[in-house]
Amino acid sequence: ALERELSALGLLGTDGPSSARQLERSLRRHAAAQIKLLAQWSRGRRAAVLAVVLLDEDRRSIQTLLRGAADTAAPEVRMADLIPTEQLPERALRSLAEQPTVTDVVRLLLLFKHPLAGSMAAAAGGARPSLFRIEVELGRAFAEVALRDAQRGGGHLRAYAQESVDLMNVYAALLHFPERDPSLRELVFIDGGDFLGPDEFEAMMRLQTSGELPAYLGQLFKGSALSDVFEAGALDLSNLEARVLQAQIDAQRKAMLRDPLGAAAILGFVLELRAQMLDLRRILWGITLQAPPALLYGDQVSAGRRGGSS
Repeated sequence: ALERELSALGLLGTDGPSSARQLERSLRRHAAAQIKLLAQWSRGRRAAVLAVVLLDEDRRSIQTLLRGAADTAAPEVRMADLIPTEQLPERALRSLAEQPTVTDVVRLLLLFKHPLAGSMAAAAGGARPSLFRIEVELGRAFAEVALRDAQRGGGHLRAYAQESVDLMNVYAALLHFPERDPSLRELVFIDGGDFLGPDEFEAMMRLQTSGELPAYLGQLFKGSALSDVFEAGALDLSNLEARVLQAQIDAQRKAMLRDPLGAAAILGFVLELRAQMLDLRRILWGITLQAPPALLYGDQVSAGRRGGSS
C-alpha cells in the first residue's frame, strides 16, 4: 500500500512489489534525480549556493559512513538517510558503505578526490586511528571549504555556512557536556561560526547542569531562527536535529518571500529534500515494524508544517 502511494506521488517507479530495502534505494534514486535537476537549473551565483549546501550533505553522509564502518554495520544500514550528490553519487556511497574500516573509507575518499578527504588523512593514519579525531578533521575541512566558497554566493549563503559551523559546535558541546571539561575547546571546537565562539563554547562546558543549557543557548542564538528551538526545553540529541531542520526550513521559506530567486530557494529545496528523506524512511520502516501511525506522524520533521514537499 505504501509503494502504491509513493508511486502515485511520483516518488517511485512502477517495477512491482518491492522490499523495504528496495523502496529505500528507490527513494535515494529519486532524491538524486531531484539534485541533478536542481544542478541543471543552478548557474552563476546559484551554482555556488548549491555547491555549499551539497557539501554539507556530503559531510553528513561521510560522518554516517565513518560511524557505520566503526560499528561494522551492514552496508545498507550505513546508507540510510543519505542523499546522493554530484560529488558522492549512489555508486560512490555504496562503495564507501562497503569499506571494512574507517581508514578504508578515508582512503577511498582520497581516491575520489573529495574536497573533504585531505584533512582526514593524517587522523586516519597509524595502527589505531581515532574516529573522534577523524570526525573533528571532517568538520574543520567542511568549515574551511564552505566558508571560502560561500563568499561567492552572497550574504545569505555566508550566513547559512556560518550557521552550519555553529550547529556542529552545538552538537559537539552537547555530546561532550557530561565530561564538563572546558579544555575540550581545543580538541573539538571549529572556528567560523557566527553566534558560538570559542569563549562561549568553553562557558557551556562550565555550566553546572544540563538544565541550564536551553536558556544559555536560547540567549546565545537570540535573533536567529534557532533561538526558539533551543529555548523550547530539554535538548535531546535524538530529536534535536529534526527540530533544527524544521526551523531552518521555516527560515528559508520566509527568506524566499523577500527574494524568490535568491539563495534561500536552493537552500530551502535541499533542506526540504533532506526532511522528506528522513520522514519517508521513518514511515517506511515504521510500517515494516508495525509501529502505531500516530507515533510515526509525531516523529516526522514535517509534522509541524502544512504543505511542503514532505
